[in-house]
Amino acid sequence: MPVRTSRKFRTVRVKTRTIRQTSASLQDLPEKPRESTSLQEAIRQLRSPIEAALAKGYSYPELAAMLQQQGILISAPTLRRYLFSHRGQATLSRDSKNSKSKSSENPLNKSSITVEVSVPFMQYRDIITIEPGKRSGKPCIRGMRITVYDILEYLAGGMTEAEILEDFSELTSEDIKACLAFAADREKKLFVVSL
Repeated sequence: MPVRTSRKFRTVRVKTRTIRQTSASLQDLPEKPRESTSLQEAIRQLRSPIEAALAKGYSYPELAAMLQQQGILISAPTLRRYLFSHRGQATLSRDSKNSKSKSSENPLNKSSITVEVSVPFMQYRDIITIEPGKRSGKPCIRGMRITVYDILEYLAGGMTEAEILEDFSELTSEDIKACLAFAADREKKLFVVSL
């Protein structure tokens, strides 16, 4: 067994003038141009032209294929999710500003969402699976690589159940309801422990 030797730490002194000079030289550095950006940021920057193409009748799979030809490797569901997540944030802030005026006019304004879960509460256990080797052990739908989080993120981003089912033909309405039931059950089990 190796013998551990104790290390002695030496105090290093730095002159105050050196710190000031270094600070000034770091602050004077020009901004370095970014050679690449994250996929989500790229879609955010391309949002207007993508939405214009959607308005012209192009589908998400067609647009994803066009983006892939340009070197932006993205799937149609991811493209849709990124667009909806940005649109959802803008819509939420817009709705929250106008919620007082709209709520008196229409009780079912856009800032209120009603979700009816018809799956018996504990039945989601037949649909939601957790496997250590699949998606890092995250809860998935019927052993597929689609996680509960993915579905919840799509819903939070503004996608409707019909749009999700259109993008993922292997999913059913019961799968989406099971995701909601799973999330509700998990939320119910959270509690605060004071120390």
